[in-house]
Amino acid sequence: MRSRGSSHSRPSRRPRDNSPLQYGDRIGPYLITGFAGRGGTSYVYRARRQDSFEPVAIKVLHPRFVDDARKRRKFFREARLLLRMEHPNIVGFREILDEQDHVAFVMDYIEGATLDTWLDRHEGGLDESTLIALFVDVLRGVAHTHERGIIHRDLKPSNILIEHSGGRLRARLIDFGVARQADRPLRRDELDKIEGTAAYISPEEIRDPETVCRSSDLYSLGVVMYEAACGRRPFEADDSSRLFAAHTSQTPPSPRACQSDLSSALASILLKALAKRPVSRFGSADEMIEALERAVRRRIGERTRGEFAVEEVVETQEWSRDDETPAREQPEWTSDEAERLPLLMWLEMALTVVLSTGHTGRDNDPHHLSRDHSPDLEVPQV
Repeated sequence: MRSRGSSHSRPSRRPRDNSPLQYGDRIGPYLITGFAGRGGTSYVYRARRQDSFEPVAIKVLHPRFVDDARKRRKFFREARLLLRMEHPNIVGFREILDEQDHVAFVMDYIEGATLDTWLDRHEGGLDESTLIALFVDVLRGVAHTHERGIIHRDLKPSNILIEHSGGRLRARLIDFGVARQADRPLRRDELDKIEGTAAYISPEEIRDPETVCRSSDLYSLGVVMYEAACGRRPFEADDSSRLFAAHTSQTPPSPRACQSDLSSALASILLKALAKRPVSRFGSADEMIEALERAVRRRIGERTRGEFAVEEVVETQEWSRDDETPAREQPEWTSDEAERLPLLMWLEMALTVVLSTGHTGRDNDPHHLSRDHSPDLEVPQV
C-alpha cells in the first residue's frame, strides 16, 4: 500500500556524555542489564530485579538534575500520570525509586521497535487494513488516557512502540514526559513556551496552550497516520517557525495525490483529523476508531505506485511563544471525496482490526522510552 524510501539513513550519533549507570550497577532492588536510550534529562535502562530474571525498563533522571526542583517535579509528574493508567496499549508502570543518588521510575520492558523504526523495516509496504489495525490500537490507548483526563501532547512515531504479542502485533503508547492533565490550569511559565515536536504539533498548542484539548492529540496522530500511509508528512520544513506556520495556516496536500493507492475513505479520515480547528476534527478517539473500522469494511483496492523518502525524526523541544507563534490563522480545508466515490464492502477485513494485523515477524529493538535532544546521539554499548 505504501512505501518509504530506502535510501534515507540517519547520521551517526554520539552521546555528549557517558551513561551514569553501567552493566551490573544496582538501583534499588534492580540490576542494570543494558542501555536502552536517552533523552534531554533522563536515561532508560534494561534491568531486572535481583531476585528475578523478569526484565523491566527503568527511566532514570540524569544525576545533574537530581537536585533541580523543577526537573524533579516534571519527572515525577510523568510517573504519576503513568500510575493512573492501566491499558494493554500503554506501557505499564510499576514503581517509583527515590534514593540519595538516583531518581527513577520502573516500567514494563517491552520487546519491540518504535513505529518509525518498524516502518523502515517494512519499506516494501503494508496493506491498508494492517495499517488501520495498528492505529486502532494506538487510538485505544489514546482513548484510555483521555478517559483519565490526560492529554499526551507528544504523539509521534518514536513515542509509539510496536511489539509482537500473542501471535499479533500490538501498538503501545510510551513517553508521557510532556503530558498534562486536561483540567489543570497552566502555570505562567507554561504559557510562554511551545513544548512538543514541531513536525507533529497541533495548531492550538502553537497559538494558545490553554486551548489544548483531547482533540489536539487526534491532530498529532493524524500527522503520524498521514506519514505512515503516504510515506511523508503533510508539512515539512527546515525550521520550527515554518512548521508552526504550516500547521496553523497551510492546506495539507491531498493524501491520494501523495499515495495513489490510498482508499478515499482513509484519505477523508486523515484530512478530518488534520482540520485546523478542534471542533472540525473527530469528537473523540472512539469516534475516530469507528471511522477507521468503517474504512476497513469499505476499503477500495488500487495499484501501488511511487516511493517517498521519510525525513529524519525530529525531537521534542521547547520554543519561545513570542518568537515562534504565527500571526494569524487561515481557513482549513476539508474533503468530501469519499462521498462521491462508489465503495465496495470488504466485511472480512473488519476482523483484522480486532484479531490481527496479519504480520507475524519479531522485532528485537530495546524498549525506547525517552526523547533525544541531541542531534548526534549514538546509543553506547554496555
